[in-house]
Parts: sequence; C-alpha cells; structure tokens
Amino acid sequence: MKRTIVIILLLTCLVLTSCDIGIFSSKDVPPGVPSEIGYYLTRPDGWEYDFWIGDSLVGVDLSSYQFEEGTEMSFYDKKASGEGKYVKYSFDCYIDSDSRIYKFVSEIEITDQSVTVFGLDLNSDIGEWKELIERNGMLLRFKEEGNDWFAKGIKENFTICTESLGSDGAGRVIRIALDVSND
Repeated sequence: MKRTIVIILLLTCLVLTSCDIGIFSSKDVPPGVPSEIGYYLTRPDGWEYDFWIGDSLVGVDLSSYQFEEGTEMSFYDKKASGEGKYVKYSFDCYIDSDSRIYKFVSEIEITDQSVTVFGLDLNSDIGEWKELIERNGMLLRFKEEGNDWFAKGIKENFTICTESLGSDGAGRVIRIALDVSND
C-alpha cells in the first residue's frame, strides 16, 4: 500500500513538473542570464522560424544566412518574405570563468505581419498586448500618442515590446529580447 502511494506521488510530481504554465515553460538559460527567466525561453506554439530567444548558436553554420549590412551580429531568417518584412536575429557571445564560449540569440525583431508570437501579431491591438503582458505577470510600460502606441512587458531580463518603426509611425515592429550581463 505504501509503495503504491509513493509511486503515485512520484508520478504526480513528474507530471506537474513537465506541464507548461501559461505561455511559457522552463528551458536552460544561457550564462549571464538569471535562471528565473528560463520559462520565457521556450519556443512558442506555432513558431515556424529557425531560432528562438536564448537558442545556442555554438556550432551552428550561419554561412547560408543573410547578415544585416554593416554588422556581424544580426542576421535574417531564411523564411523572410522580403520588401522590409522580416524576422531578424541578433546574438551575443559570453565567455564564462572557465573560458568556455557561448553564443546565443539575444534579440528577435519581427516586421512581417504574417508572423505570430504568443498568439499576437503586428495587427493586434493595444488591449491584446496589455492583456498578454499583464497575464504573464510582467511589468507593463505603455505610451500612447495619437494613433501611435508602445507596449513593453518586462520580467527579470526578458522583454517583449511592440512599437512604431521609424519616426513617421509607418509600420510596426515586435522585439523580443534578453538583457545579458558578463558580470
């Protein structure tokens, strides 16, 4: 009898620790990033692109990707539709105290309206962005000026925001970022 109870308890713990809570679940975090934000780093359902925030690029051959002009730290997803519509990755490098080198995606910028992230896209309205941010316990930074608005969710070192692209307010961009530190 006791053995059965112990097995049931162990199985229950296993099931509970493997379940996702909200839109995020746990994942190993890159060095320099607090482990508390690991649950933000799991690729969301429906993400059909090559990389997600926090993905390691160590050993990944990036030679077939188009890099942003003038930089060696930002490149475009191969599925980019062109004409100013893209998914762009930026990456950071980190060297730990044992001289191991880490390279990981630290920012994703989206200007393609067909791309959804956490169920939202560039056409999602102010209320949908506020709800996503607040539902996930993130600090909301918000500004609205005329038809232009900015919404940013912050939790630990993870940020998601949407804002106007360019000073004329034409177009929008979604940015997902990890703030990393070599401290």
